[in-house]
Amino acid sequence: MAGRINNIHDKFIKQILADKDLAISFLREYLPSGIADTINFETLTSQNTSYLSRELRSSFSDMVWEAEIASGQKLHICLLLEHKSHIFPYVVFQILEYLAIGYRNQISEKRSPQLIIPILYYHGKQRWKLRSFETYFAKFPEILRRYLPIYETVFVNLEQISEEQIQNLKNGLLRSAIMTQKYYFDPEALNRSISRILGDLNPYLESGPVDTIFVYILQNSYLDHQHFKKSVEVLPSKLNTRIMSIYEELIQEGIEKGIEKGIEKGKIEVISRLLNTGKFSIEEIAAFTGVSEKFIKDKHQDYEHL
Repeated sequence: MAGRINNIHDKFIKQILADKDLAISFLREYLPSGIADTINFETLTSQNTSYLSRELRSSFSDMVWEAEIASGQKLHICLLLEHKSHIFPYVVFQILEYLAIGYRNQISEKRSPQLIIPILYYHGKQRWKLRSFETYFAKFPEILRRYLPIYETVFVNLEQISEEQIQNLKNGLLRSAIMTQKYYFDPEALNRSISRILGDLNPYLESGPVDTIFVYILQNSYLDHQHFKKSVEVLPSKLNTRIMSIYEELIQEGIEKGIEKGIEKGKIEVISRLLNTGKFSIEEIAAFTGVSEKFIKDKHQDYEHL
């Protein structure tokens, strides 16, 4: 369950950073300045690839970009979205595995090795100070530590990024998205900041990511809908209309899904009763309920195993 919940947040940040301008703004902000200065961001392209093994998928989602540096060489920038419900202290070992798979894939595809820069993005509630790989071997003599595969990870930890730092972001869309995700599990802070989050979107009404941010906000069970509506009322009319239109669509969609779920539940109860009588064939039950024979056969097997 926790994995499915956190995938909502992974999906959100992926949708936001699928926009090239937002991806560039994010990377300029959170890559160390010396690294950002060497990258020609005009060449940045999203790659339809992943370096995740089956085991790593239980811990991460990833995004991969390719870009050129000043010398003309290409590198890969990999954003690792940590989606476990608890902090894993040995995450640097998982990232080492990720890097090894990435380089191995490049070689197997007969490409010249491209440098991979890993970025770990964490938006959980627990405090997390990331340890570097070599600190786990500090007790070993220096003459032995030189055999370690040393690497660095860019750690973007929303828990440690202050509201003031987010407000200093130049791109209003990114500012709104990061603020929303930072306070997603903090009802008081989220509802306190909602007017500012929505107001930051006003200059970007024609941009696709605006709808992504609206939908993400409205999916939040902590959202105070009364306060949300009052915050929307004072916004410019065009923004107000856009938000309320999406709001009403999502509310209606939720109602319809609830109705469909109720109907489905009712059908399952009817099927179970008919199966329990032993008087009706699967074909007859399918005709009565309007569901497929396969669905009923599956249910029949479930009941046989009880």
